[in-house]
Amino acid sequence: MITSIMQPTFLPSPIYLSLIYQADNFVFLDNVQFSKQSWQQRNLIITKNGPLWITLPVLRKKSKIINKIEEKDDKVERLIKMCKFLKTKIYLSPVGAKNYLFQFEEKFKKNDIKIEYNNFNLKPFEMSNSNPSAIDLLFCEGEMGLKKILKSING
Repeated sequence: MITSIMQPTFLPSPIYLSLIYQADNFVFLDNVQFSKQSWQQRNLIITKNGPLWITLPVLRKKSKIINKIEEKDDKVERLIKMCKFLKTKIYLSPVGAKNYLFQFEEKFKKNDIKIEYNNFNLKPFEMSNSNPSAIDLLFCEGEMGLKKILKSING
């Protein structure tokens, strides 16, 4: 059983879609802290003038009500608990998390969970050093864009 766990993003990238496609279980981790100016709130689209940031407007909370304050969760323990619940043998993670997760590989191993990193290479669509959203690829290339996403999984 392969599981991938990601926080929802605004106009996800092709890499995000490849994680969904490859996993038996995909978990939208939506009960974590919202991070302004992150992929949760903004993303790039390609225009005729080059990459353009688009941002989803959100309301700021000025204060939290005391009963809404949550204690801080251990991120890795949370991932392991979800994986165990889903009877996961392989946790499929985006390569960008490798710098963070490598230090916890032994914890996963002790729980009989192997960490694998998504091998995704979308060279045909590279237009800049940016990571545009999947919607760009689909709008610019239609059905061929989807085929490129699927072909880019594992090289």
